[in-house]
Amino acid sequence: MGEFALSVATAHQIGAARGERSILSAMDIHAGELFAIFSQSINDLVLRHRGDLERKRTLGGRLKRRHSKSEPKTRWVDATPEYAFHICGLRNLFPEAVFVHLVRDVDSVVRSMLNFHRVTGTRLVVSEQNAYEYWLRAVKACLNAEQAYGPEVVYRLLYSTLVKEPELAIRSLLDFVGEPYSDKCLDPLGERINSSNVPPDFKSDEAATDPTIVEEARRLFAEIQETAQPSDGSLVHLADLESAFWEASVESPCVKVARLEQQLSDQERHYTAEVEQYETQLASQERHYTAEVDQYKARLASQERHYTAEAEQYKAQIASQERQYTAEVEEYKARLRKLQQELMRLLSRVEKAAVRLRESRRWKLVNFAAVIKAKLSPDKQLPGYGDLDKIVADYAKWRVSRAEPANTGRTATVTTQTDNSANSGERLANGEGPAKPAIPDRLAKPTENTCGV
Repeated sequence: MGEFALSVATAHQIGAARGERSILSAMDIHAGELFAIFSQSINDLVLRHRGDLERKRTLGGRLKRRHSKSEPKTRWVDATPEYAFHICGLRNLFPEAVFVHLVRDVDSVVRSMLNFHRVTGTRLVVSEQNAYEYWLRAVKACLNAEQAYGPEVVYRLLYSTLVKEPELAIRSLLDFVGEPYSDKCLDPLGERINSSNVPPDFKSDEAATDPTIVEEARRLFAEIQETAQPSDGSLVHLADLESAFWEASVESPCVKVARLEQQLSDQERHYTAEVEQYETQLASQERHYTAEVDQYKARLASQERHYTAEAEQYKAQIASQERQYTAEVEEYKARLRKLQQELMRLLSRVEKAAVRLRESRRWKLVNFAAVIKAKLSPDKQLPGYGDLDKIVADYAKWRVSRAEPANTGRTATVTTQTDNSANSGERLANGEGPAKPAIPDRLAKPTENTCGV
C-alpha cells in the first residue's frame, strides 16, 4: 500500500503537470479527492474479501475462532514492515489510519532478518551491516512520524513490554485504536511464533560489518527505551514529511517526463508567440518599407513627369526661339536682298550718270584741256571723275563675277571692295539702312579749267 500511495501521488502529479491541458488540473481535481476515491475503493474491496482471508486461514489451521455474519469486522490491519517508510503516503491515502510503532531489540531484529530465507526462501538483506542499516532507517522514519503526527496517530509499543506484560500492552493498544478490551485478545499471544526460525546457536558477528553502524543502532535503541514518546505532534516535522513525500512523487520518471513535456510545451507556446510577434513585426516593417518604396517611386515618377514637362517646355521654347530667329534671319535676308537691289539700282544709275556726264558738252567745256589731252592720247578715252569712275569700274567687275543664272530669280549679296561698300554692308546688317552715296570732291566742286574757260 505504501508504494501504491506514492503511485497515486505520482499519478496526480502527471495528471496535473500540463496545467489546463491535463484532465485533473483542468477539472480542479485535487490530490485529496483522488486519494479519497482510492481509499474508499480499497477499504470496500478489503472488507468485501474478508471471507476469503478467513477461509484460507481456516484451511491453514491458523484461525481458531470464526466470526458470525452478525459480527462483521469494519477495521483491518496490515503489518507490513516497509510501511515504516510510507507513513505519510498511507496517511494521505487513508486519513483515518493510525500506526503502531513496534520497537524490538536491534540485535534480535538483525538475527531474524538474516534467517528470513529459511522460511520464505528469499533473503531480506544481503549482509549483517545491511540489516543494521535497514533497522536504523526504519526506526528513524517511525520516530520522525511520531514527532510529526503525535501519539494520536502513531503509537510506540516496545516489543519487550508486549512479551513481558501482554495484558498491559494490549489494553493500551486497544485504547489507542478506540476498541474495547477482551481477554480473548490475549489468546494469540499464548503461542510464540518464530517467523524466521532462528537457530538457538546463531551468532551474527560478520567481520565486514562496520562497528560504528552497530554502535549507532544499539545506542538509538537504548535511547528509545529510556525516552518517552512526544506528547504532541510537530507541524514543522509534518511539513517536512509531506514535502519529502511529494518530492518523492515528483522524482518519479513518469512525472519527470510529464513535467519535461509540459516545459517543452510551454517553451513551444512561448517561442511560437515570439515567432508570431516577429512575423507581425516583419509584416509591419515590410508594409512600412513597401509604403516608403511606393512613396519614393511616386515621388520619382512625379519628378520624372515634372522634368519631362520642363524638358518638353524647354524644347518648345527652343523650337519657338528657333522659329523666331529663323523668321528674323529670313526677314534680315529679305531686307538685305531688298537693300542689295536698291544699291544695285543706285549704282546703275550712278554708272549711267557718269556716262552721261562724260558725254555732256558742259563737262567737255569745263574740262577742255582734258578733252584735248584725251584726243592726243592713243586710246582717245576721255578722263572721268576719278573716284566715281573707279567705283563704277569696280561695280562692273563685281556684277560680271557674281552674275547668277536667270532662272534663279535671286540676286547675290553685294560685296564691294571699297570702304564705302563695306560700311554700307555693315549699316545694312545693323538695320541702319543704306548710306547715302558719297559725292566726290570733284563732283562737289568743279575742277578748274586748265584752258581758262
